[in-house]
Amino acid sequence: MQYGVDITSIRLDDLDKRVFSEIQKKALQGESVTVLDGGCGKGGLAVSLSRVGAKVTALDIDDYVDEIKERVAGATLPPHSLTFIQNDIISFLAKSDAVFDMVVLQRVLHYLPYTLARQVLSTLLIKTDALYLSVTGADTAIAKHYPVPKKPIEERWGKLDIRGQKLFSITAPLCLYSEKEIFNLLTETGWRIDWSRVSDFGNIKVVAS
Repeated sequence: MQYGVDITSIRLDDLDKRVFSEIQKKALQGESVTVLDGGCGKGGLAVSLSRVGAKVTALDIDDYVDEIKERVAGATLPPHSLTFIQNDIISFLAKSDAVFDMVVLQRVLHYLPYTLARQVLSTLLIKTDALYLSVTGADTAIAKHYPVPKKPIEERWGKLDIRGQKLFSITAPLCLYSEKEIFNLLTETGWRIDWSRVSDFGNIKVVAS
């Protein structure tokens, strides 16, 4: 794996559950919701959101179409409620005119160099009103195997050491963030932070609008 374990194929974390709860609430009020699940992996969250009434675009750089089809086959979903697209987030946003009520980026942004992360967040301002974001923090166990933690954020881009790659199944380069750095990145690109939490593992979770 380049991008680590697909957590949502195993369980929904606290940020996923916030998205799920918000869509459930809107569904009960008769509202339809469109969601972009960027970095959807095997579709654990995407299928869960579709099941409660969201129309989901599930996006991932890797080809998970067979895994998602298998997951969908075991669920009762409304027709045309889930579309899988294999693409990276930069290319997708550049080519798509679609807008979404909500965008979920779980463990995606830290796989982009800082300048591209800024570009994504700036572009999403005109694509959605609600952003649910999770990034790997600079104080996680992963960071102990990260070769460039002290570099300025604009230059902080590198792979884990060999032991870290084996431990965490991550071979792609990363940009790890402190809580302050991710807050600054969001506010500088025009987002307002509505809720945040640093998980027990040191991952930074944010809901922004």
